[in-house]
Amino acid sequence: MESVVVLVDLDGTLVDSEDINHKAFVQIFREFHLEDKIATVFEGLAGGRDFAGIMADIGLDAGTRRLMEKRMEEIVSASDLHVLKGAPEAIRALEAEGAKFSIATLNVSKKAHEILKRNRMDDLFDRELVVGSDNLPWEKPNPRVVFEVLRRSGRSRAIIVGNAPRDVMLAKNCNLPIIYLKPTMPQSKAVGSGEEAVRVFEARVRELEQRYEYAKIYWGRSWSEIPTLIEEILAAE
Repeated sequence: MESVVVLVDLDGTLVDSEDINHKAFVQIFREFHLEDKIATVFEGLAGGRDFAGIMADIGLDAGTRRLMEKRMEEIVSASDLHVLKGAPEAIRALEAEGAKFSIATLNVSKKAHEILKRNRMDDLFDRELVVGSDNLPWEKPNPRVVFEVLRRSGRSRAIIVGNAPRDVMLAKNCNLPIIYLKPTMPQSKAVGSGEEAVRVFEARVRELEQRYEYAKIYWGRSWSEIPTLIEEILAAE
């Protein structure tokens, strides 16, 4: 594993921040009187587009976006975010085998560092391998994010771990394997655990199959499965 760097998404993949991020996102757009743009932005994010491109399409300049990002940071920073169960153990086990880990987020890298420190995980990631909107000129799914992490890490192979279509698109753009980390059933409070939940989940699977070569998506339900999945990926290459 000494040739591998694993790029991990932050929100919803490494930490339990997905719900608060969605709520904060809606709140900010309302504060800026942009309620009519919320659906367009969510549609773009779901389609794997980068945030900067979406913001430009709806007419927001760089200054307005910076103000919105600052407000987002204020709201999320006030939340008590935790690393998902099993993540520290899985990362430590893989690093003991020689793998390196990177965080690639649409958020600022400062936020990731703060979360890692609070959860006593800051020793698991080289500081320069935690990349976000404040220390890279590109955003996922731009393949340059991966190329830069490979350069900084000195590794020749990469595996992506994420939980959103943009992570799949990043993997597709780089022709890389991805571990798509999702529970067996959707966790949204708006969706029940019966037939409707099954229908929604199967629809997501079909959507991703159309976006990406299915053989390179490895499905994971929890962090405890990540070490085995990475071994499976490396054995297949």
